[in-house]
Amino acid sequence: MEEKRRRNGAWHISLIQPVGGDLTQARATGQNIAFQHQPQTAGRKHRRDVYQLGEDSWLITYKAPWLTDAGHFRVSVVRYVGSIA
Repeated sequence: MEEKRRRNGAWHISLIQPVGGDLTQARATGQNIAFQHQPQTAGRKHRRDVYQLGEDSWLITYKAPWLTDAGHFRVSVVRYVGSIA
C-alpha cells in the first residue's frame, strides 16, 4: 500500500502484506485492505470511495469532515521477484 506521509506529503510504502503464492488470496487481501485501512489523517469516521484500476490495484479516496482536502491511497498486488545488494 502506498500513501502520503503527514509531515512532508511524500509518497511511501506503508504496508507490505505477504500472502504467499496464491494470486486469488493476494487479490482478496488487497481488496480487503482497500476497504478496511484507516488512514491516520482521517480517523474512523470518514467517507471512502474505492475504485478498482485493474485486477490487482485500487485507488481509494477519503474525506473526513475535519479535513480541508480529500486524501487518497493506493493498494496494489505485486509479485516479489528478488533483491540485489
